[in-house]
Amino acid sequence: MVSFRKSLMVVALLALCAGLVMAQTTNTTKVIVVRAEGVTEPIDNGGIVLNSTLPAAALPAGFLGTGFYNFTLFSNTTNITSNPGKNDGATGEITLNAGGGAVHGVINAGSTSVTFTNVKATPTAWVAGSPASFTVTIKGIRVNASLLTTGGPVVASGVSFTVFALPQDNLTPAALFATSNGGSSPIFTAENVAYAISTLTVGATKDVVNKNFTFDQCATPGGTLSNPTATTPYFSPIFTINFTESYSKSFLSPGQEKDDSVDTTLVTNGTRLQATFTGFPAGTQLWVPNGVISGTVSAILVLGPDADGSNGKLATKLGPNDYTAVTQGTPVVYEIFGSNISGIGETLAVPVAVSFTVANPALSAIAGSVSANYAPLSSVPGASATAAIPRFGSSPQTIAGGYYGINACTSQLLFPYVSTGGGWDTGLAISNTGLTPSSTNALGGTCAFSFYAATGAPAAPVAFGAAGFGDTTAIASGTTAVGLASAAVPAGGAFTGYAYAVCNFKSSQGFAFPFAPEARGYISAGYLSK
Repeated sequence: MVSFRKSLMVVALLALCAGLVMAQTTNTTKVIVVRAEGVTEPIDNGGIVLNSTLPAAALPAGFLGTGFYNFTLFSNTTNITSNPGKNDGATGEITLNAGGGAVHGVINAGSTSVTFTNVKATPTAWVAGSPASFTVTIKGIRVNASLLTTGGPVVASGVSFTVFALPQDNLTPAALFATSNGGSSPIFTAENVAYAISTLTVGATKDVVNKNFTFDQCATPGGTLSNPTATTPYFSPIFTINFTESYSKSFLSPGQEKDDSVDTTLVTNGTRLQATFTGFPAGTQLWVPNGVISGTVSAILVLGPDADGSNGKLATKLGPNDYTAVTQGTPVVYEIFGSNISGIGETLAVPVAVSFTVANPALSAIAGSVSANYAPLSSVPGASATAAIPRFGSSPQTIAGGYYGINACTSQLLFPYVSTGGGWDTGLAISNTGLTPSSTNALGGTCAFSFYAATGAPAAPVAFGAAGFGDTTAIASGTTAVGLASAAVPAGGAFTGYAYAVCNFKSSQGFAFPFAPEARGYISAGYLSK
């Protein structure tokens, strides 16, 4: 990549020198890289610097008294998107200085050019009878790089500019930047000043501890993170969204986004990154931290942003336990407030936690997807005095494949001996032991008994609730339900075998007591289920 860029610079300089005869004109603009996703990409903090040296004979009589020029800068490949201010020539982002003081530019309709009027062109250290040298510096140029053609993280197309300088009075010969044909439209050309590359890649990392990414319906909230307004997240994090730059100046703080223009207050925010979460299991709540620090890059959550990711306020509570709930379908927006612009490949890793919003969330397969992008997104592709700087074109990256799901909350109890024949019956009891001195799981539920024997077994599982067999009322946590096995088998049937009880709550304990109510002299004993 480095050798390629150097080759481009050599080609650009050769092109500049080829058509210049009377005036020796050069430019010192560097080849730089900009974000292909960006609508307002700054073209180098040093500005476009153009130089011209004229022989003494080229200076017309009375030149110093009429050295005012109108300059026009044309973008040859894309829109100019700098803030025009009031578009009155006295405010705005683009300035030109030809030695006589800075002049603000007016961005023309269509945003592909900018004009500077009443520019005093003052030669550098000029002495009468000697060659005159002029230096012109244009700062504050932003371009819409999203309109350029790119293909992955490689140089695909560039931005170039052409600058015309005309005498303001239209009488003085165009000696300032004379061309070989002696015409009145002298040209500065700044070629290959910027190339657009795709600079953002997004991925996800699943937590290595929670390998299956499934939770039981009856999972009790817990873990190390907390939020003062909601249930403590169950597990944190369950996955991480990774925003990675492929160019060292992709992630910029508000101060780093400034383009060295005269009015640096025109920058509205730092680089923003957004993620939209959809398709996650109902009855659960996602959470993201208010502040993230990942190596050399850091970011703050934007609270209440507009739908395009602009405006809003940065979170102020940035402690390790300060998390904010995610609304599915609404973008989560972070703003960069620290990065290493001399490095490359920084990754902002945003951890995501989950909590349960209902006592018994619906069952679901592993689900969920995330769509990520730069922000703010742009609906204004040209110059604007009110739109956000920076802003970006929409190029979302979707990370699908599922993140977590909800398993059924169940427990099973084995009763190895149950009998209802030969004058016997079996008392069965199930306790919901969710309440203990160290536990407050209040989830209740019902059970279903399946009986197994050579003869006399019910054909289908039999419901067992708070009032025993045939009842579907939940067995509340901290209570015990009892019933006779004879109430579950066919009337008058003789059953001797074993039974399984499957309960849709976690903390179940069972007890069985076979007995012969009409017999005398029999000894009975109960047992705990397995």
